[in-house]
Amino acid sequence: MKTITDGDYYELYEKGKVRDIGPIFRIKELDENCHGLPRRLVVIGGFSGSFKTTLALNVVYNNAVYQGWNCCFLSLEMETDEIQLRFLVLHAQHPKFSEFNVVITLEKVFKHMLTQEETDFLFHTVAPDFKKP
Repeated sequence: MKTITDGDYYELYEKGKVRDIGPIFRIKELDENCHGLPRRLVVIGGFSGSFKTTLALNVVYNNAVYQGWNCCFLSLEMETDEIQLRFLVLHAQHPKFSEFNVVITLEKVFKHMLTQEETDFLFHTVAPDFKKP
């Protein structure tokens, strides 16, 4: 049986100081207090309409785009097409597209209410950029 010495505790402490943080929220107050999510499966629970999916999509998008991490988003309630469109609309809000002055909302996309200018912007400017590795 291995015994734990004072040195072992110190090594654990030092190892914890240099650990990589898990996914971040990109919300200053949450990141400062939580120091990122744990680097393992995270389940977000709550009542219907409490923005669980919105939070999860934003966490995945921000960590993939701003941190360059490989991310996975699983949903038991949404089809793949809906998830892809949600990510595309989220990407359209990226600061690098601010010069275009085009606002794309989920409501406009899902109700097929995009103008020709918005359609061109979303599918000819945003979509190709979103596909870049």
